[in-house]
Amino acid sequence: MLKKVLCFFAMIVICSNVSFAEEEDIYKDFYTISNKQVVSENNERVVISFDITNKTNNYYPELYFTPTLMISGEDGIFYSDYYKFDSTKFSLEANEVKPVSLKLNLPKKLPNRKYMVGLVVYTITHNVSFEPELFYLSKVKGEDGFIDQIDAHWELHDDKVVLPGTGPNVTVDEMPIAYLKLKSNFDYDRKIYPHYIIYERSSIFNSIPIYNKFGDSIEFKAGETKEIRLDVPGFPIPESYLLNLSFTDEKGNQISNVFDFRYVIKGESAKINSIVLEDNIIKTYIYGPADGTTIDAKFEIAVYDENGDTIKSETKDIIIGADEEVCFTTEIRNIKSNKIVVYAKVSTNEGTLVSKIEEIEVERKSSNEIFPDIIGTKYENAVKVLNGLGIINGYPDNTFKPENQITRAEFSTIATKLLNLDISEDEDIIFNDVENHWAKPYINRLYKEGLVSGYPDGSFGPQNNVTYAEVITILVNALGYKNEVNNIDMRWPNNYISKALTLGLKGDIDILDYMKPANRGDVSILSLNAYLLNN
Repeated sequence: MLKKVLCFFAMIVICSNVSFAEEEDIYKDFYTISNKQVVSENNERVVISFDITNKTNNYYPELYFTPTLMISGEDGIFYSDYYKFDSTKFSLEANEVKPVSLKLNLPKKLPNRKYMVGLVVYTITHNVSFEPELFYLSKVKGEDGFIDQIDAHWELHDDKVVLPGTGPNVTVDEMPIAYLKLKSNFDYDRKIYPHYIIYERSSIFNSIPIYNKFGDSIEFKAGETKEIRLDVPGFPIPESYLLNLSFTDEKGNQISNVFDFRYVIKGESAKINSIVLEDNIIKTYIYGPADGTTIDAKFEIAVYDENGDTIKSETKDIIIGADEEVCFTTEIRNIKSNKIVVYAKVSTNEGTLVSKIEEIEVERKSSNEIFPDIIGTKYENAVKVLNGLGIINGYPDNTFKPENQITRAEFSTIATKLLNLDISEDEDIIFNDVENHWAKPYINRLYKEGLVSGYPDGSFGPQNNVTYAEVITILVNALGYKNEVNNIDMRWPNNYISKALTLGLKGDIDILDYMKPANRGDVSILSLNAYLLNN
């Protein structure tokens, strides 16, 4: 049966980059860009340099720069995209300051305009830059002559859509008929060619190219202004699309801005953007409809080993809102095969909306081969034992970074695994800030076990750093001493610290301030001591 299913789907092999520092939301102010310079510029190349600083204690393994050549207005304020360069992948360690230099090869025969380079930062699933960082150019000059857009407002009438440079989504029942008014600034007659690149939404924030084509030539007289009809190819699948349109000469040189045209085809839809394995947890990321509707659907997942035998299967009813990101987690234990195959499907009574098969290699490394930064330290034994038990893990670069801090969500996951508690996709909304958080099942389970609590405003603060006092409190309660500690004539956290010292939970950790954020190495020692006391 599995082999038949696989025949109909392309399988993508990915290596599981399991991280102790679990995936988290990335906010727009997690970084700063400073020391911006245009190192060199001419008609063929621009080199820019800058420093990017990670302002957090978190490791970001997969980030991207996307530079865009922009046309500057006379006042240096108004601008529009002219040319988009390829993206550059990079990573940022916790609190790292990374010097960057980017060499950008300019398109040939640039129109004679003032230019600047706009730089945005993003991840696979998040836009990070909401406004581009700007690098002003001075020496780049081009040739006279340009195709300008002169009608830059949205207009829907008689099934026509007048194409703007920017604007809101247009929602249509099928592919719209789009029109654009252009003006030639050339002093001679010429032919121009539309260049279409169409993107389909791959996540809430990002898209993937699915169509690239040059259209038929269009005759333009010198200085002529005319409205042209865009022969945009149709994609009947309900989804959000982005059309990047530019115009070229007969040799393919771009001679216009890049015009962005966003539109949504109506209908029930969902996207399974990715399926990943992280620390015995399969995370399926699903995005809701793009046309403003909410779907009441069924989510099915089946996990097979490399022999085709079923490891686990689940079915659950789900509700996905418009443009809502939902992460469904499925825990699998004791994986013995070297790879697994995951089949996920979202369906309604009308049929399947989307399905996806992912073949995932299970990365196996012995404790002696990983985490060179804990060898010979006081953390070595605790990290190796807990890693072997599948309770903790390291970073994708095979380091552990014992001095890094840890969040409340991350420690909730560790505590759940220490107690070997089963988790399920809990629909209860206990804390108002974890409804769509990856750690919601762990946090909810610990709350129902009476081991964690939130803040007075109803939040849990999953991304807040966990303190030594909070770690000790959870571990002491997990060991069954909650009632006994409550009878100790001390205030929190001194009552829990006293009991932890009596149990030998602290070990050889030097803790000067229990209200400070705990680091990963110390948490490992505390967790192993608790594990040994409980087994």
